[in-house]
Amino acid sequence: MKILANLALIGGLLLLSSKNLKGTKGENTTNTKKGAPKKPFNPEQHSEFIDTPENLMGGKDPKPTKPKTVENKVEKKTTEPSDNKKMDTSENSKDGKPKKNTNLEESKSTKEKERNLRDSKSEKTKEIQINDKIKTINKKINITGDLTSEINNNTKKYFINELEVGSASISNHGYISFDINIPTKLQQQGYSTQIFEDAINHFKNQGKIVNGIQGRWLSSSTYEGGMSTNLKSFIDDYIYNGKTFEEAALNTPTGKIASRKGFTKVVKGDWDILDIGGNRPAEIYWIEIKFIKP
Repeated sequence: MKILANLALIGGLLLLSSKNLKGTKGENTTNTKKGAPKKPFNPEQHSEFIDTPENLMGGKDPKPTKPKTVENKVEKKTTEPSDNKKMDTSENSKDGKPKKNTNLEESKSTKEKERNLRDSKSEKTKEIQINDKIKTINKKINITGDLTSEINNNTKKYFINELEVGSASISNHGYISFDINIPTKLQQQGYSTQIFEDAINHFKNQGKIVNGIQGRWLSSSTYEGGMSTNLKSFIDDYIYNGKTFEEAALNTPTGKIASRKGFTKVVKGDWDILDIGGNRPAEIYWIEIKFIKP
């Protein structure tokens, strides 16, 4: 009886499986009619409907299929540490900063010291040369007897027994200016003439053109009697002796020397006078005169 019952059970299961298969075929045909693509039958997908001893007798569930996993291969990029992040070497300090090249810095410092020393020596040499030139220039030159001279920039100064008695300079227009102050006890010894001639020759030897002689005669406490010899001589002749302006100018010590050198024409410049009316001023405080060639 048990055998018959089992056979009947098996027959029922077979009938049920065949109906299920027909149902799936019908569904497939309806799907194909609708235009869906027909997929091939995969027994593994319907393993629960296959009549096997394991499904029928053991009651075991079919083995689940494991989904395939796609491993994403990530390429590990290896980056080398930068120069600032490199490990400590002989050129890098412990804090990651590059060490200074002490040898290079010492070399630069040594070169700089040598250059500074060289520059200081050059400056000292130049200073010595300049001082030597100044000593040479300031060395007094004996002209005649007790009269000596020295050159200071563009001015030539004159001395009698170490006492300065006059100076001469030339303008850009070629006019020599004299400032002569010889004490009374040393006058009438030819010193003024020597100073004029020496100055004119000096500037001519420098290649300068001498166009004339100009004088600025003035009243000052630095002169004996309160005024220059030229101004006193000019006032006496022009105000008190009735001479003309040109005659009074040419009769001064400077006018006489200028006339001998060919500068006989008198050109009146500016002057400072006391004018109380009349043809002549009452007083003359200072005056500028030029002597040029006619």
